[in-house]
Amino acid sequence: MQNLSEKNPIVIDISRYQRVIDFKKVAATDVKGVYVKLTEGKTYLDSKAYDNYKAAKNAGLRVGFITMLIRLITL
Repeated sequence: MQNLSEKNPIVIDISRYQRVIDFKKVAATDVKGVYVKLTEGKTYLDSKAYDNYKAAKNAGLRVGFITMLIRLITL
């Protein structure tokens, strides 16, 4: 784990599973940014991605996106 410093800010990852997030409360902590889950596999788009993005940006947080790649192995 990296040491905490301005060069290594605290960032959290979120998805629709967290339900409603109060990003203003998050921004009032040491958290500096969020990674928003965007996609998974070829067809899944997180239904809360855009809302989470807007709310996090409006709270002054840095925002990045995560896409989950899934490799299926057939035996």
